[in-house]
Amino acid sequence: LHKEYRRQRQMCIRDSSPFAAISASHKKRPIYDAYVKIRKYCGPTDDNLLAVQAVVIELAKKRTKQVEKRLKGISQVPELIRFFKEDALGLCK
Repeated sequence: LHKEYRRQRQMCIRDSSPFAAISASHKKRPIYDAYVKIRKYCGPTDDNLLAVQAVVIELAKKRTKQVEKRLKGISQVPELIRFFKEDALGLCK
């Protein structure tokens, strides 16, 4: 019972996250995948990660077709961080 309760709680926390809409959406999956890659690269209090999180939250509310196209050509994490911090929001219409 305790194990099941803990699992349910973890799922509720995950689903209440601002990233739930992005991770559940097939349309925005490339954005979420890039975010996960950055999160693994950065520490939890890294300023770059916090900046990327803010952009990803904004992207959840926007049309992101151009962002997703550009993400296909980026493989290195430092380049992903730069893209999110400098270019991603400007590509949304």
